[in-house]
Amino acid sequence: MIIDLLMSLDRDKLTEVPTERVRAKRLSEIAGEDVFVTLSALPGDRYAEIAGGNVRKGEFDYSRTYDMQSLMVTEAVKDPDLKNAELQKHFGAATPRDLARILFPGGEIAKLFEVVARLSGYGEDEGLVEQVKNS
Repeated sequence: MIIDLLMSLDRDKLTEVPTERVRAKRLSEIAGEDVFVTLSALPGDRYAEIAGGNVRKGEFDYSRTYDMQSLMVTEAVKDPDLKNAELQKHFGAATPRDLARILFPGGEIAKLFEVVARLSGYGEDEGLVEQVKNS
């Protein structure tokens, strides 16, 4: 019975926030060595709140995609700390999001966003729920 199975699960395992280290391509090229950033999943309500910023008058506004993706990445990056005032000052960034845009320009933000989406359970079909067909 599924209740027995659920009761046997470790609650702490279910509440662990998925993280992943990802190689930052451009930073690695500039530094001359591999540079990694650590991304974490965002809670579903926060993810939906940020993604909802792309909807205007009931329609998806593609012109806001980069803003949405850069905010998601900013919130998901755990290392380096984009809120670090010295790091922001060093790169002339006024906000953590500005720093993310400097460190991960254009398409790199989009690639990091894809990792955040997957970690948060919104990525491509990962087999989380399998559909059973009657034979």
